[in-house]
Amino acid sequence: MTAPQRRPWLKPALHAAGFLAGLLAIAFVVMRLRDYSGQIDLARLSTGTLVSLGALAVVSGLANVFLGLAWWRLLRMVDLHVKPLWAIRAHGVSQLARYVPGNVLQFAGRQAIGLAAGLPGVPLARSVLWELAVLAVTGGLYALVAAPLLVPAVPSLIALPAFLAALWLARWRFGLPLMQALLADVGLLTLNGTVFVGVLALVQHQPFDWQSAPLIGGAFVLAWLIGLVTPGAPAGGGIREAVLLFLLGHRYAPGDLLLAIVLGRSVNIVGDVGYFLLASLLPKMEPRDAAV
Repeated sequence: MTAPQRRPWLKPALHAAGFLAGLLAIAFVVMRLRDYSGQIDLARLSTGTLVSLGALAVVSGLANVFLGLAWWRLLRMVDLHVKPLWAIRAHGVSQLARYVPGNVLQFAGRQAIGLAAGLPGVPLARSVLWELAVLAVTGGLYALVAAPLLVPAVPSLIALPAFLAALWLARWRFGLPLMQALLADVGLLTLNGTVFVGVLALVQHQPFDWQSAPLIGGAFVLAWLIGLVTPGAPAGGGIREAVLLFLLGHRYAPGDLLLAIVLGRSVNIVGDVGYFLLASLLPKMEPRDAAV
C-alpha cells in the first residue's frame, strides 16, 4: 500500500480562496454602501453618539481579556502553568496580527512568543489548536440564539433558553479547564454581541426594540464565527459584514444597518488596538512562577 499522496498546493489554495471570498464580500458591502449612501446620514452622529461609540470601543477592547484568560486556561490544560498576566500580555501583543491576510498569524505569533519565553513547542501548539476549537464550538452555540433568523418557524422566545440549556449540558461533556475556557469565550462573544447591539441602537432612526437584542447579538456572533473559520480573510473582513446584511437586512432600514455595520467594525478595530496597547503596557515577566 502506497503512502497517501501529498498535496502541498491545497493549504495555500484554501487560504487564497478564503482571501478571495473576503475581497468579494468587501466588494459586496461596498456596493451596498453605494446603493444606500443616500440613506446613511453621518450628520446624525452627535457628540454624545461619538462618546458612546468610544465607550463601546473600550468595552470591545476589554472583552478581549476574556480571550487571553481562555488561552491561559488552555495552557494549563496542556500542562503549561504560566502566569495569567503573562498569557494576557502574549495574547494581546499577538492578536492584532489577525488583520494580516491569512487570518492565522495571531496564532503563529503566540507560538513564537511562547517559544522565545522557553515554553516547549508541542504543548504550546496544542494550546493554540485548542483555542481555535473552543472558539469555534462556543461561537457555534450562538447559532441557537440566531436560529429564528435562519429558520423563521423557530420561536424567538425559545432561542435564548436553548442556548443556556446547551451551555449547561456542555459542563457534563467538558473537563474543568475546557469549560472555564469556554465560559471565558462566552464572556468575550456576549460582550462583542452587546457592543454591536449598542451600535445599532445608537444609529437607528426608530426607537430600538430591546427585546430583539439577544437575536441581534446572536446574529453578530454567528457572522463573526463564519468570518473566523474562513481561511485567508483578515479578521473575517467582509465576510462578517456580508453575513450580517443577510441575517438582518429584512429587519432594519438598509441605511441604519449599513451604518451600524461600518461603525461596528470601526469600534472593534479601535478596541483591538486598545487591547494591544494595554497588553504592551503590562510589565515583561517570566511565564512561569518560580515555584512551578
